[in-house]
Amino acid sequence: MFFEVLKRANFHGGIRYAKSENGKKWEYKKIIIDEPFHLPYPYMFKWEGSYCRIPESREDLSIRLYRAMSFPGEWQFVKSTINGEHCVDPVGSIRTGPAMV
Repeated sequence: MFFEVLKRANFHGGIRYAKSENGKKWEYKKIIIDEPFHLPYPYMFKWEGSYCRIPESREDLSIRLYRAMSFPGEWQFVKSTINGEHCVDPVGSIRTGPAMV
């Protein structure tokens, strides 16, 4: 399970994950994406064999794409797909033409 975790020191949220064998007892793992701005809404999708995510990053005025280097615990920033805009809860859409976010 992936979820937002809020840091009380600066009220910025990062993305963390947890594992469970039975859905009742959870083992909380590390923060996998941490930036100097808030990152709610950890939307994830699979594209061309890679797990990707585009969490909300409106405080950065961007939509940022991350890719799993080693799923589920290692993620890397790929690029900002949109800059200079307040975008809330972005969702990707795969088409038969160019990809759009």
